[in-house]
Amino acid sequence: MKAESKPKVEILLATFNGEKYISELLDSILNQTYKNIKITIHDDGSSDRTLEILRGYSKRYPEIINLIDDGISTGSAVRNFEFLLKNSSEEYIMFADQDDVWLPTKVELTLNKMLELEDKYGKDTPLLVYTNVKVVDEDLNVISENFWDYTKVNGKNKAFSRCLETSVGLGFTMMINRRAKELALPFSQNAIMHDHWVSLVVSAFGEIEYIDSPTGLYRQHWGNVSGAQKFDTNDAKKKILRFKDELSRFKEDLKVRQNQARDFFEMYGNSLPDNLKEIILFYINVEKTNRFVRIFKVWKFGFLWFKSPLRNLGKLFLRWFLL
Repeated sequence: MKAESKPKVEILLATFNGEKYISELLDSILNQTYKNIKITIHDDGSSDRTLEILRGYSKRYPEIINLIDDGISTGSAVRNFEFLLKNSSEEYIMFADQDDVWLPTKVELTLNKMLELEDKYGKDTPLLVYTNVKVVDEDLNVISENFWDYTKVNGKNKAFSRCLETSVGLGFTMMINRRAKELALPFSQNAIMHDHWVSLVVSAFGEIEYIDSPTGLYRQHWGNVSGAQKFDTNDAKKKILRFKDELSRFKEDLKVRQNQARDFFEMYGNSLPDNLKEIILFYINVEKTNRFVRIFKVWKFGFLWFKSPLRNLGKLFLRWFLL
């Protein structure tokens, strides 16, 4: 591919009080092997030095960094990313989290996979590519070489049913094309996070592919909005012993996801194929379903997406059956 024909990749970075790690992230993006990038940044009212650091980088790299320095606070990470997505302009879009680090070939590998999908399905199809990552501690020491193994999540599962419950991949591992952006906007008022909403939309109407290789370092620290939760046998025993608390937490989480699903159905229901309508209507009304029918449909529709049979069994009976 000739240099002049290489498409520009736009990287969206939503920041808030991220002074501690923001420079490491930006340096890792600037050091990518793929150079035709644009970084669009919007800060959400930081009270630390984040904005000062961003202004410094913007002055040093004006041809790469587009800092939207408007003083507007959207109020949350999901709304900040929605704002950035609305203001994006390039054909291919990635998301960045302020405390992670990108490995040097991240953009290059992800774009190559995206272009393969585009050759197969065309630009008019909503497309999404996500990757695996390494799990690291606050100082970037490796905790696990493989996020999916560490969490016992089947990261290769791209099913619509899984996307009703969680994002198909971590937000900072994703790339989407313009058609995916157009279809995903505006976000639902009950959208949980940008990555969750976008992956749900693309799973219903487009194509999703993954790269099993790690392309970034997922930093674990006390300030994480979300985090990598290791799962092992001891963890399973603890969950069983406190199953009442687990069930209560599951019910609360389910309500949040059902609210997002209801909005999704209101916005896109008329365009959904019948098989996906059946899945989402079951999910929205799951508490009204007979327990034994519910167990069968949870299994049939693919709501058990962990690698660990023990974790799937626990989820099936300690949560879905007792719901």
